[in-house]
Amino acid sequence: ICKEGDRLWFGRIHPDDMERVQEAFKALIEKKVQFDIEYRIERKDGKWIWLHNKSIATYEKDGVMYANGIFSDINERKRNEKALQERERDYRLLAENVGDIIWTMNMNLRFTYISPSVTRMRGYSVEEAMSQGLEEVLTPTSLEVAMKTFSEEMAIENMEQKDLFRSWTLELEQICKDGSTVWTESKMTFLRDPDGRAVGILG
Repeated sequence: ICKEGDRLWFGRIHPDDMERVQEAFKALIEKKVQFDIEYRIERKDGKWIWLHNKSIATYEKDGVMYANGIFSDINERKRNEKALQERERDYRLLAENVGDIIWTMNMNLRFTYISPSVTRMRGYSVEEAMSQGLEEVLTPTSLEVAMKTFSEEMAIENMEQKDLFRSWTLELEQICKDGSTVWTESKMTFLRDPDGRAVGILG
């Protein structure tokens, strides 16, 4: 089924993904490199779905290479990722046209977006601010408040019954580039995927 041109596999791979798949397959055959790739493939009904294909070369017999692999359906995950990207793009468009600092971060509390107004308020460029951890943004006291609140919100997330649209507001002291500090009011809410799972924070 792996023969190039065979409609059963190669012939159904999305044209935009074909080159990547062929290169990965060549590495599997020639160098025994594990085949581990995500790509789109056409179903029998003509619809495109995303697969995660993981294979390893197991043995060779009579000049023919044999491999064992697993296909995983990741279509739902890809849809969720696309929806999140589109949502963040909309937030970014809004943020770049307002005076307040708007930001997003992932669930590891690392910034994924900060609006340009951060330069006016804190003196850092967007690139500098994006690279900072919360311990570089907040004074020790405010950091303690922020982390305590985050822990409380995560505890709520683990409850079966919760308000998916809730938000929380904190007064936090932020550190500026010149060493001074500025008090800010930060209103935050979770960013969610289509299934309602928290995947980030908007503030």
